[in-house]
Amino acid sequence: MKRDDHTQSDGRAGAEALGFIGLGAMGMPIARRLATAVDCLAVCDISAECVGHLLEAAAPAAVEDADILMGAKTIFLCLPSQTSTRQVVEDLVSRPATNRTIIDFGAHPPGFVSEMNEICQCASIQYCDCPVFGTPLMAERGELYFLFSGPERVSEWFDGLVHPLGYRTRYAGPPGTASLLKLLQNAIGTANLAIGAEALRICEATGVDPGLFIGIVRECGGIGQSSVFDRFADDMAARRDSGEGRLRIAAKDMHSVVNLAASANVSAPLMVETDRQYERAMQEGMGEQQFTDIIQIKAAENL
Repeated sequence: MKRDDHTQSDGRAGAEALGFIGLGAMGMPIARRLATAVDCLAVCDISAECVGHLLEAAAPAAVEDADILMGAKTIFLCLPSQTSTRQVVEDLVSRPATNRTIIDFGAHPPGFVSEMNEICQCASIQYCDCPVFGTPLMAERGELYFLFSGPERVSEWFDGLVHPLGYRTRYAGPPGTASLLKLLQNAIGTANLAIGAEALRICEATGVDPGLFIGIVRECGGIGQSSVFDRFADDMAARRDSGEGRLRIAAKDMHSVVNLAASANVSAPLMVETDRQYERAMQEGMGEQQFTDIIQIKAAENL
């Protein structure tokens, strides 16, 4: 694939270097697929084991070389928290490269994105938030959806890079727009799961087969049908972990949406109650369980 001026040679003949920091559950499959489309992908992670797995799976394009990484004009971030993202962004800002672009796949609150954008602008670095829609399994299959915020020309370059890998993209607007829309989308799904969990618990308590209920919701075409319920209802009813997202991620996103609503002076009582249920799940130590395990939380009384 021909590169534009967002990439730079790492000094090897014909090689164009991109950087990738963060090889966790989502970053690993994205980096592995990305390495099939680029000349050189310089990777970094705090886990030497994760780096080793990626290098083994994506050689010879994937390399572990700090000089190549820091010289790359485009660096992708796929980090697990605001703390780790801030640390990496501040490190990159302290060692800027000419015309560098940071593309952040993390799901962050809009306020945090604005802060990172301001930090990068002070160092003449372009910061683009590009939150990911999907799961690690979807990343493996090339089924992710990326919502891109930042310069439109960079979005077009990014689409040309990942579209051949099976991924889909959409341009949302200036920095922060994609992250806001991602949070709102997640809020709908998270609240949907919480209500679906309560409906399944009612089935169990009244002696109705949850499988019968799930089948009817899928077949009838009624207003209870949704892609979220259809996808996760069986796992919720069976108390089964299918390897999808962790509950702590859903709790974090829901809390961010509630804070966003409050800052915008918007009343969002259903989101607030959903946030409360996920917070209870976190307090009960369920953060590393699948987010569908919200079905195990009993509805609080007299709220």
